[in-house]
Amino acid sequence: MSKNIIGGTINTTKDVKLIMANAVILFLSPTAVVLRSLSRRIAGVGQFDLLLPATIPIDVLYELIVHEGFGRHVEVAGPDALEKWYFILYLFENSYGPAIAMVKFSILLYYKRIFTENTARMLATIWFQRALFFMGAVMVSWLIIFQGLFIFACTPINWFWDHEPVTGHCPADVQKIFYIQVIPNTATDLMLLALPIPLIWRLQLPKAQKLALIGVFLLGSFVVITRVVRLSIIVKLTQEDVTWNYGQAAIWTSVKPNAAVISACLPMPRPIINALDGPNGPV
Repeated sequence: MSKNIIGGTINTTKDVKLIMANAVILFLSPTAVVLRSLSRRIAGVGQFDLLLPATIPIDVLYELIVHEGFGRHVEVAGPDALEKWYFILYLFENSYGPAIAMVKFSILLYYKRIFTENTARMLATIWFQRALFFMGAVMVSWLIIFQGLFIFACTPINWFWDHEPVTGHCPADVQKIFYIQVIPNTATDLMLLALPIPLIWRLQLPKAQKLALIGVFLLGSFVVITRVVRLSIIVKLTQEDVTWNYGQAAIWTSVKPNAAVISACLPMPRPIINALDGPNGPV
């Protein structure tokens, strides 16, 4: 008879939930990037896009967790499940920052193109350009500092997942580092959402159209919502039965950067719509 424990029985798994979440993510995120790339091609603004490789490591790692015991109770996950779990967790943590940074740099470059190159005569773009450089500097600093803390969280590095070297230790509290990095990360999210609003409001457009444009850019607030949900899940986690308990957190760790990619792609499909409408369609 299966042993009764929290979450059903010892043989209960979250495999289906993990696989379904991964299927949705792997459909929506690449589709959004493909549409964005097509829009860039139609608009003639180049082919390379930082969003293309941004979430590949996260998505690959997410695919691995389903096959390495995630979503199962540790008692049945396998003899080396814990070591694999900590190793994948280490890779997750060190892939998450670069993925988020690449998305934000892509958004900054997009802002620079549409709000400075195409509106060079607007005096308001002077402060906007400075704000873009400031945010870029903040993102570089955030990435270097916290990436370094995550990479060298333990001494030796492999002690994070392999406790065979008994002299190893982790001087840095990884969980506290994660909580701290959320502050500048969320702040830059909100700044990215707010930056284009003053420039959009100065455009010579009907008020309803300006509000609609602002609404499109504010759709990126979904990223902030996913961060709040992810954080609310992580703060409740313990180190008991980690392969089971961290399954939900793994889903939202993958959702967050992919949601950022989708949000970054939302303002881009207009060239596709215009092309489909033909020469007499809306501009």
